[in-house]
Amino acid sequence: MIVATISILIFVNVVFCSEGMGMSSTQFLKKMGYASTKVKDGISSVNIASGIQSFGKSKKALECSAKLMLVLTESEEGNELLNVALMYLANSYTDGDKSTAISRSFENSRFENICRQMLFSIDTSMSDSEAEKILKSLGIYGNMLDGIQRSRSVNGFRCMLKLQPGGTIMMVISKI
Repeated sequence: MIVATISILIFVNVVFCSEGMGMSSTQFLKKMGYASTKVKDGISSVNIASGIQSFGKSKKALECSAKLMLVLTESEEGNELLNVALMYLANSYTDGDKSTAISRSFENSRFENICRQMLFSIDTSMSDSEAEKILKSLGIYGNMLDGIQRSRSVNGFRCMLKLQPGGTIMMVISKI
């Protein structure tokens, strides 16, 4: 898991965004805690408070399970969040599995629920049906396995979802 963590932190560093998200990582994580009441099997505010770890000046990570990790990238000054990424190490998917539908395992459902929680964190007035439409348009129900990056604008933020080479599924939110 340590090698995966290091590679994820390096990878997230190359995700480009034009500006900060208009909030600190502390504010975003607080919103994630509030949003946990709207989703089943998300990340609770208790788990967020006790599990967040700093990696240098501009990276924070929260291990959600053995295969799920939330990574927050901040400005060099550490006062503004640049992007948030949820990584799912679903290494059972390879380029040959593009037509395979995603199974409804606990980890897959948890990934979907945390993605939903992230959406609720950037738009506190979003309904569950709106979140469902956004996730569906991003390919959360299987289309993401084709390796094509899909994105959608939500409340001034860009939400992106893609299966990365090696089987890592990544949902990234940054400012447009």
